[in-house]
Amino acid sequence: MRHFSLRRLMTPYDLGLAAAILVAALVSFYWVGFAGAAGAGVLRVEIEGRLVTEVTFKVTDPPRLIPVRAPRGLVTIELRDGRARVLPLPVEVCPLGICWNSGWTGSPAKAIVCLPNRLVLRVLTGAGGIDGITR
Repeated sequence: MRHFSLRRLMTPYDLGLAAAILVAALVSFYWVGFAGAAGAGVLRVEIEGRLVTEVTFKVTDPPRLIPVRAPRGLVTIELRDGRARVLPLPVEVCPLGICWNSGWTGSPAKAIVCLPNRLVLRVLTGAGGIDGITR
């Protein structure tokens, strides 16, 4: 029975090549996965088609509240875990409450719209995932 030896199987050049490939793989994972756009996004808030605020965020950022002055009053947007929602509003600001009852959005395919305030809220992600499905 022969004893297995890595020295017999690989030359020093083979080991150097394997080490270079491993280092290149680790660098590319860091560059694309961690430092890239995955897990990051932009919250865009528009009123009457005009950009009111744009907030860049990462999924790992702590939760925050973003106040926006709308035509009928103050609208507060909660940004957490890469998703956004409109917090409950008084009846004077949004009579039907459809915008805050629509819940969370974390996709460009699901915009939150408040018609009385002419407000549109979108979360644009850099993840490159599916942003819509047509049938």
